[in-house]
Amino acid sequence: MLTAEDNNRLTGVSAGTPVGELMRRYWHPVLLSTELPNPDCPPVRVRLLGEDFVAFRDTSGQLGIVESRCPHRKVELYFGRNEECGLRCIFHGWKFDVNGNCVDMPNTTEAAAERMKPRAAIKALEVVESNGAIWARFRAPEGEALSEGLSQFPFIGLPDSHVHVSKFLQKTNWAHPLEGAIDTSHFTFLHGPVVAPERHENESPQQARFRWIAEDGAPKMHLINHDAGMAIGAARSADGEGSYWRITQFLMPNMVLTPHAFPGETNFGGTWTPVDDENTWVFNYAYNLQRPLTDQERDDYQSGRRGGIPATDENFYPLANPSNEFMLDREFQASGEPFSFSGVKGVKEQDSVVQYSQGTIHDRTNELLVQTDRAVVYFRRHILEAAQALADGEIPASLKCADVFRVGSGDSISDSDVTFEQVLEERFGSPSGLIAADASS
Repeated sequence: MLTAEDNNRLTGVSAGTPVGELMRRYWHPVLLSTELPNPDCPPVRVRLLGEDFVAFRDTSGQLGIVESRCPHRKVELYFGRNEECGLRCIFHGWKFDVNGNCVDMPNTTEAAAERMKPRAAIKALEVVESNGAIWARFRAPEGEALSEGLSQFPFIGLPDSHVHVSKFLQKTNWAHPLEGAIDTSHFTFLHGPVVAPERHENESPQQARFRWIAEDGAPKMHLINHDAGMAIGAARSADGEGSYWRITQFLMPNMVLTPHAFPGETNFGGTWTPVDDENTWVFNYAYNLQRPLTDQERDDYQSGRRGGIPATDENFYPLANPSNEFMLDREFQASGEPFSFSGVKGVKEQDSVVQYSQGTIHDRTNELLVQTDRAVVYFRRHILEAAQALADGEIPASLKCADVFRVGSGDSISDSDVTFEQVLEERFGSPSGLIAADASS
């Protein structure tokens, strides 16, 4: 439970707010590469952390995300001409490059233009493209040293054939959907069957995990702090012969690497990129460290048939949404069929039901939390403390080194007396889940 003041601090992302300023120091996925497919293609509007920008790919293929309006008469540059390595305003022809520099001012004298161009420069974000996504970061204030280059999440640097990225729009605040992703106990209920599956002879761990999840809705929670955020271990009984671990990673400030992957299986993760206080782009990652994804897997992810990724329309808005009650089927809910507990089909659709019903901005001032909410409590505290530390002049550890984000998530089985640190060491090679750059697990 939070005070109203802390709840407002956690959820507010505008410029000048504590968490908004913290967020501006990190990289955020903002577009899919397919949204800017070619040099000189049409620009795209981007709204990030309550600020409006326009993104474009110039003639040489360089990407730019710049302030949305021309400084001359405040016309939207979205309507501009993307040509000859710059975006030209259609009102009076002022032109800007990917770094926000004004490179042409044709409606005044050459001497006046040369004097005025430095003053006409507009805000430009740092931009990196990787594995089918376009990432952006606000430029650090003068004198503030941040890590160079994109944060090295475990899928960054993999061949493109190993990674699939998609996105959808969620019309809520960013924080409580992320809290859902680190709340592993809800899988037993929201995503589970009404009745646990029966045990079968020669059952593989990949098959048995559905039963272990269904049988234990109160896993033992273990948390380990590390420089990038927090490793979360949820231990359930594995038929009384050991523990089944679901390992989640929360990475500052808004990424979660989810469990449900034994070694060799495809991993999943997500980033909740705040558009503003009331809207969020949810980016989904499917990545396999050992092999390329198949065409069928990609098609399934893209169409929402697999991987906890919803089916969307051409504007990336989920087909199951509040306007149709998320396609809730009461007959299915009452049927007792597998995964019918909620009456909604699809993992992400099931998540959306509860997240939208919590409100556009979730009120945390009147909750009753239990031991399986430990990760949620930590997340809130960690974000608020990091925001306050930054306001006091302290740079969080996660902003000092890009490599600390290369951590593993997934599933593991151990003896019942093994510690979470030992599980992470055995699974990933370190007691925090940090994995080597060339690791395949």
